[in-house]
Amino acid sequence: MASGGVPIFLSGEEANQLLICASSLPFQTPSASQLTCVMTRILSLYLNQSCGAWRDWKRNEMRDDIRKRALICAAVAVSLSLIAGCQTMQSFHASSVEKVSTARNWARDGFAAVKQGHLAKAKDCFSKAVRELPEDHRLTANLARTEFDQGNIDSAIATMETAVSNSGDPALHAEVGDMHLAAGHWLLANRHADLALEKDYRLSQAWILKGKLAAGKGDQQTALKHFHRASGLDSKNEEVQLLIAQTYLAMGRPMQSLSATETLLGQYTVANQPDAALLAKAEALVALKQSGPAISVLEMAAARPKCSKQIFFQLGQMQLQTGARQKAHATLLRGQQVHPNEPVFGQLLASLAPITTQPLHGGENPAGLESAPQRVAFGPAETRNR
Repeated sequence: MASGGVPIFLSGEEANQLLICASSLPFQTPSASQLTCVMTRILSLYLNQSCGAWRDWKRNEMRDDIRKRALICAAVAVSLSLIAGCQTMQSFHASSVEKVSTARNWARDGFAAVKQGHLAKAKDCFSKAVRELPEDHRLTANLARTEFDQGNIDSAIATMETAVSNSGDPALHAEVGDMHLAAGHWLLANRHADLALEKDYRLSQAWILKGKLAAGKGDQQTALKHFHRASGLDSKNEEVQLLIAQTYLAMGRPMQSLSATETLLGQYTVANQPDAALLAKAEALVALKQSGPAISVLEMAAARPKCSKQIFFQLGQMQLQTGARQKAHATLLRGQQVHPNEPVFGQLLASLAPITTQPLHGGENPAGLESAPQRVAFGPAETRNR
């Protein structure tokens, strides 16, 4: 106790020791509870004498040594608060950096798995990335795309809706709307298309979605208008060029359809022309009653090292339609070799086997296989853009 009955909190030496102790605490292992206890003790000592000391201070009657010690205690309290805050921030920053790094590694593995066609592994990788950073809408969107490619449409929609909620990105509105359309949720698909356009009226994907909705209702003219608007906003979009070609064909305008596919194919070298565009060109040629050139287009596509299942199937169908059963058998056999997990080739080859071993007679229609070329569902769609 100092003279006059005013309590002294800490001696100068004690305050110095506290400062030394506080500054030497390791940042790698912060002890917030210890800092809190020390700070609380200092402040309680300060408050215990505040009633008398404050009156004395106001009357300028506090002794100089008491005033200095009070200032030291306040300085210690502030210092400890800053140290605790810095340690907490540093710990939080280190944890955040670690989470981001881990999530990026999982995402990188996920992209590699998608490229290799291992969708189950890709989904697992993206799921782990999302667990590390659940607020990152980009990771969530990639998980949704992988689920969609696997055929898990309902799960993909739920996951993509979460990504939309986290970001409000108009492009994701259009994408989840496309998923809703695939699931037959027409009203929800249209709602997301409208929301996307409210946020970005120049978003080509939203206009593509509006066009698909119109085409699904049989309004090909409106669909074509929307597709042309989308093409004007993104002239290099392969999907919209194909949709324009398909819409012209549905409207009975094969020449315009052929022109649209030629425009798209002109953007690529012959070796890199997309299979979907070659298929569209062949369909337009068939509609123009030019089956020979259509078959030639698909034969060149099938000769490439990488060729889609649809190319082999459509080529086989056209060859059957023109009576070239031996060639059709060879085409389907190669399709089975390139895509061994696709059962449709085995089924068609089984139905052709007894026919190709017997003398051929004109006008035969083996098990109805010589019907007009048609599209066949081969399972999950091609991997979506990421």
